[in-house]
Amino acid sequence: MKPLIALNMNQEAQVYSLRHSYRDAVVAAGGIPVFLPPLADLDDVDAVLEGVDGVVLTGGGDIDPARFGQKPHGSLTTVLQPKHDSDFRLAARALEFRLPTLGICYGMQLLTVLRGGDLIQDIPSMIPGACDHYGSPEKDSEHPVTLEEGSLIHRIVGKTRLSINSHHHQGAGKTGSLKVTARSEDGVVEAVEPREQGDGWVLGVQWHPERMPGRVDMIAIYGALVAAAARYREGSGFDVTILK
Repeated sequence: MKPLIALNMNQEAQVYSLRHSYRDAVVAAGGIPVFLPPLADLDDVDAVLEGVDGVVLTGGGDIDPARFGQKPHGSLTTVLQPKHDSDFRLAARALEFRLPTLGICYGMQLLTVLRGGDLIQDIPSMIPGACDHYGSPEKDSEHPVTLEEGSLIHRIVGKTRLSINSHHHQGAGKTGSLKVTARSEDGVVEAVEPREQGDGWVLGVQWHPERMPGRVDMIAIYGALVAAAARYREGSGFDVTILK
């Protein structure tokens, strides 16, 4: 059986949704997507995670700054508390279960906060001279990033420099127990992973590889997650090496 990959859904008023590109990326990588609406009961979260082999923490809105001990910046968008709390429960338990976990954009920020870090609440107003990390509501921006040689993301894509898409106004500040493995030219954190290999297969990227399906290096990120999920399913441990 193909690995089952859980993906948290977005919430808008009375609708739960997820972009097709997430589904397409997981399927193209050889996994089966399992879409999760917000779950209030921790036992329900555990029941789901016991049945899957990996997790994608998808993109979303802003994170409540109370989570990292700050007051709200004026740019903070509405935080939908039930989804917000559910996402933190899901991510925390996924890490405790040592499930292979990929954090995308908001998902990377969520991992950062969970691991004791904090966020830059508004890049445009808080980082002088920052490049365009948001674009527009209709179109992502694009800019280069530099990857740390030998890091997990470097081994996946096989490059130390990438051109990536970007659609966020918040970013990782201090990264807690995670190490920074990619930055944009203005110093903004673009990828994180555990400092110790024994922490399992965990990767956070600030961009959206699923929105670039025509690029082999972007497809490889989901491929690496599904490969790690397959090893998890087979009970072969938490080896972070990349299956080519």
